[in-house]
Parts: sequence; structure tokens; C-alpha cells
Amino acid sequence: MRGMSGGAPGHSRLAAAAAVCAAGLAASACGSDTRAAETPARGAAATAESRATDQHARLPEPEPYPTWDAETRRAARRAAHTAMVRFARPDRSAAAWWSGLAPLLSAGAAVAYHGTDPANVPARRVTGGGELGARSSPYLARVRVPTDVGGYTVLLSRAGEDSPWLVERLTPPRALRSP
Repeated sequence: MRGMSGGAPGHSRLAAAAAVCAAGLAASACGSDTRAAETPARGAAATAESRATDQHARLPEPEPYPTWDAETRRAARRAAHTAMVRFARPDRSAAAWWSGLAPLLSAGAAVAYHGTDPANVPARRVTGGGELGARSSPYLARVRVPTDVGGYTVLLSRAGEDSPWLVERLTPPRALRSP
């Protein structure tokens, strides 16, 4: 038997249920914030007033654009080397390992590496100085640091000229990576 709409059986029940749901959603949405429905023009006036105020807001000065000179490159290599020295200490307690490494990490890296068991770090020692990658810049540096298990790539970032280089990621040699 077809419904009154001439559709498939049950179609009218489905349409009725959808209408009830839509009416319920509309009613709950209308009741949630009556201030917006009171005077639509007031909302537009408030937005215009806010824009006028924003035009005179005092924003913080951006950090100076960082230089990319020999000293900056050395600083990136030193930061990567120091991070790898502190990372490649599997014999340390987790607390000691973390307290040495955490200050060198960006906020995102701190979340990623928190809880790492240093005993699972394959590198035991750094075997040389860092070599800056060709695709480095004043904000982002890739430094290859040799270890007893191969070269780790240390990805560093900084926010500006006066900001320190912070570790974003320590990537093990390709031979040690999981497929």
C-alpha cells in the first residue's frame, strides 16, 4: 500500500519523522540565543563598532626577520648537536633523560617525545659535528648529526631573530626506520 504522497511504502512516515526532527532542531536553535533574534540591525552595528575599535588596536611588533649568516648556521648546528647528545643517552633514567632533552624541544615535539623510554633510543653516542642540509632557512634548519648507528636528521625551527632553535623532530637513519 502506498502512502498518501504516492511514494514508496513508509515514505510518508519517513517524511513526517524528518519534519518533526527539523521542527525540534529549529525550536532548540531559536531558544538558545534570543539576543541575536531581538534586533538583527544591532548585530550589524556591533560588528561595525568592533571594526572601528580594531583599527586603533595596538598589536605587538613582529620579531625581526632572522638573518641567515655564518653565526646563525653555526647556532643551528650546535643546537642539533646538543639535542642529539642529550637524546642519545639510553643509559639515563627516564626522568634524567627527559629533563635534559625537554628544554630543547618545541611544544609539539615535547608532546611527541614525552613518555619515550630512553632505553629504546638506538643511538648511544654522537660521533661528530652536525652538517647543515641544503634546504635549510632562517626559520627551519635540517641538520644531519652522525651517531654510532648512522646519521640522524634533526629538524629545528625558530620564531625569529631572537628566538632559540628548537627541535621539531629527531629522525633516525633510514636503515633503522620501520617500513
